[in-house]
Amino acid sequence: MTTLQKAIEKAIEGGFKGLRANKYEYFLDPLFWQSLGKAMGWKEKGDTSKPFFGKIQTGDVGLQIIQVEEYLYQWHRLIDHLAKGGTAESFFETLIPPEEKLK
Repeated sequence: MTTLQKAIEKAIEGGFKGLRANKYEYFLDPLFWQSLGKAMGWKEKGDTSKPFFGKIQTGDVGLQIIQVEEYLYQWHRLIDHLAKGGTAESFFETLIPPEEKLK
């Protein structure tokens, strides 16, 4: 099973119900990322029991760090990875733990 297939399977385990003709269409759907995060045990907004994920935002009061849900953080990491010439497969190789890939 490829890492992309495993990521899709994990999202389905997390409750994702969408079916896509092209495997890359999954990665455009916020419900895919939310479901993957649920299956992977990612931090949700307001959860203080796990490491903080934030982004820097500028505004009238200067720089602020705001808390974001981990699914959104990981989704943006994929976009950055692709923008730097990486592939979806190589991104998910770093995201899905090795023991999960073998199942």
